Amino acid sequence: MRFNRPFFFLLAFSFFLSAVVGCVTTTETRYGVAHPVVKIVDGRCMFEDEYVSPAEVPKLLEKHGIAKDRVIHILVDEIDDLAPHRQFLAYLAMHGYKRPILITERRAESRALSEKESRERRAATGQSGKNAKPKIRYKKAYE
Repeated sequence: MRFNRPFFFLLAFSFFLSAVVGCVTTTETRYGVAHPVVKIVDGRCMFEDEYVSPAEVPKLLEKHGIAKDRVIHILVDEIDDLAPHRQFLAYLAMHGYKRPILITERRAESRALSEKESRERRAATGQSGKNAKPKIRYKKAYE
């Protein structure tokens, strides 16, 4: 197929390029980009969509070149009893991984507060007046 007009060539090329880039960007990574992810489903550990024993998790993290000072997200369904999760965190700490974090399903809710709710929230957080600035903790680049 021959393109006589540069506009049609550019149009066809842009569609081709967007299809290629779109396919590349929609592929799922095996573990979190920012932080490695271990899932605990029904009391069993999952790493890279495979069930593994808790004893294998530190070996797999080392195998994938994950540094021991990185934050590791541990996704859990519900936290009814913290004892088994604490045991797993202690096991990771014994192997040098000191920054694991338990994470449940993320939920967000957004709505406008009434004036009464706004006053109550400011009173609870120790902010007074309309110009009170909230205390913000900025994360470091390596967190």
